[in-house]
Amino acid sequence: MKYIANEQVDKACDMFERMIDKYPNDAWLMCKLAYIYEGYANDKDMAKKYYDRAYEVDPDYPEALYQHGLKCYSDGEKSGAINSFQKLVDQIERLYGEELQYALDAAEEIVELGLTDLKYDGIDSVLEKLENCNINDRDVVKRIVYAYDVEIYIKYIKRDVSIKETGKRYDNFLKRTSLNENEIQTLMMEMGHLSFHKTIKCVMSEIK
Repeated sequence: MKYIANEQVDKACDMFERMIDKYPNDAWLMCKLAYIYEGYANDKDMAKKYYDRAYEVDPDYPEALYQHGLKCYSDGEKSGAINSFQKLVDQIERLYGEELQYALDAAEEIVELGLTDLKYDGIDSVLEKLENCNINDRDVVKRIVYAYDVEIYIKYIKRDVSIKETGKRYDNFLKRTSLNENEIQTLMMEMGHLSFHKTIKCVMSEIK
């Protein structure tokens, strides 16, 4: 983006605001302006204003939906956050590029919610959606492996008898990726979850 590259943030904001005046129902423009305010102008209030507007005009737009989920979570509205993230994950099979990344991020947010709240049991539905994506995509594989690790962990803590079935599904998924354990560990290291993944591998050995 020319204005951002030249650090002319005010001009960039002005340009987008004029475009939004012309196209008042364009969620993409609003999200891009919000991103500039947040990332370059360090103005979180204006960023929130335009993310909120984007969600109002198009509540199914991936970036707006993701940001709405984050807002709900920061406001303590866990159910609202889960609903937004799940709605985005439900679109995941038809998304690509930047929009797919928001859906993958939403999937990871749901998995993290499951990890912090052991009463939440919606990870299986997320795994089902993720496994319908392109498993040749490294980023997709990372999210699936992490989701399985969390699901195994939760079921182990709960002494859930279905853990063995989940373990079998996990093994079958890993075989489909054709990645060896060293390659999987590299992916987990990229996510910062390598120690957790190694712990789950020990659990997997125990339940077999």
